[in-house]
Amino acid sequence: MKLIESESELNLEEPEPATAMDLEGQSTSTSFAKEQPITSTPKRSKSGIEASFAKILEYSSGGTKNNQIIKAIAEMVCLNMKRKKALIIKNLGSVNNLCLTIDEWKDLQMKSYIYMGVTVQYIENFEITSFNISCDPLSERHTGEYLLIIIKNICKEWQIPDEKVVSVTTDNAPNIVKAVEIVFGRAKHIRCLNQQ
Repeated sequence: MKLIESESELNLEEPEPATAMDLEGQSTSTSFAKEQPITSTPKRSKSGIEASFAKILEYSSGGTKNNQIIKAIAEMVCLNMKRKKALIIKNLGSVNNLCLTIDEWKDLQMKSYIYMGVTVQYIENFEITSFNISCDPLSERHTGEYLLIIIKNICKEWQIPDEKVVSVTTDNAPNIVKAVEIVFGRAKHIRCLNQQ
């Protein structure tokens, strides 16, 4: 093995430029170090781009595709809710004793809305089962008479007969106390201890 002792022994010459054949078969000199002109690809027509953006905009808020997707999702949610509701009603039908919890509250963000929520509870196989069966805004002044109509409608919708309800827990507001005592009787009403 020979050691290189000086720069002169190094082969630092420029390599010969590569050759290529021209169109007529003649050898021509081509240097790859030289810049070759860059050819651009043909631009798409303006109408093609506009059509692409129009398709994209169909998915934006208010677009036709967006509306179709929202409608499809809403239909799936409603169908799922109907199935779940049917299952809950079936479960409630097989239970002998139910408890209700009813509460009203005011939405702090939308100060004009007052909601009433109803939850049903029962014990099955030594476990408490609980479902929120209603959470609706109240559209009228929430008098005792109005609330008793709402409560009766909720129980009818969920197929809960009065005789299955063994207790109803509410706060101490006179309107809800009156409604519950008229619908279910005073003996079934339990006043929330936390709100006395």
